[in-house]
Amino acid sequence: MTKNSKGTTKYRVVSGFARSSLHERGFVLILILIISAILAFFLVPIPLFQSQSVQCKLNVPCSSVGWHLGPSLFRRIFPDVSYGPPITKSYISTPTPLLPESETLKENPNITSTWQTYTDRVNNFIIKYPKSVTQTESSPEDTYIPICNNYLVCLLYPESMVPKTDFVAAGVFVSKLNDKNTSDTCYKFDASDNFIVSKVVINGNTFYHQTRGSVAAGHQQSTQYYRSLNNNTCLEIGLRITTETRSANLPPSEGYKEFTPVQEAKVTSDLNQILSTFQFTK
Repeated sequence: MTKNSKGTTKYRVVSGFARSSLHERGFVLILILIISAILAFFLVPIPLFQSQSVQCKLNVPCSSVGWHLGPSLFRRIFPDVSYGPPITKSYISTPTPLLPESETLKENPNITSTWQTYTDRVNNFIIKYPKSVTQTESSPEDTYIPICNNYLVCLLYPESMVPKTDFVAAGVFVSKLNDKNTSDTCYKFDASDNFIVSKVVINGNTFYHQTRGSVAAGHQQSTQYYRSLNNNTCLEIGLRITTETRSANLPPSEGYKEFTPVQEAKVTSDLNQILSTFQFTK
């Protein structure tokens, strides 16, 4: 009798333990599903509708009208958060060059016929620019990463072209590299081992092209460099776009929004049109 009673008691304890384990497993499974749903809600890219087609390169569309994946909700709320270690200053490369290797770039007179022309008779080149772009020798005072600084000519693409966004300014500048008057020195870029160098033909002249960028204190810049040696003079053309984190710090009620990939592609296309007008005169 005692033996049977103990056996029965033992059986009941085991059965209760089994039911408890099943309940705990079910709770853990539900908890995992809830956490996964929350992470997906914040981290999955949000679909955005693009209402107009934008060209990344001359006469070549990079994105069409329709739905595209945009930044996630987490990235919109915390744009400065990095998935890696904190960055104070570093250099980054763009995976796809602005102008692929062996591409030929030519001016389109239908677009540039009414543009103004800058002529440099000392270094023997001309470059054209629209009225919306300003020829200047300095960047705006509040620009953390300058667009223009001691160049032969600088064409500033102002913030007003893309207002109320993270966009700060962009521009095209031409500089003379006095210490690089041979092909070996002119076409040797800094950090050549880390950034792709390709050839680009602009109006019949061969240029060596490299893309570099940097980030620092919430500011970012991406610059396309083009170098060509003409009459033992090494000239470098730069196309630069600078941004800073504003949309996360300013209230949406003031109308500030993120500088979108579509807007960046439009700015890039406009800078390319200016680049296509560069010509050597001798």
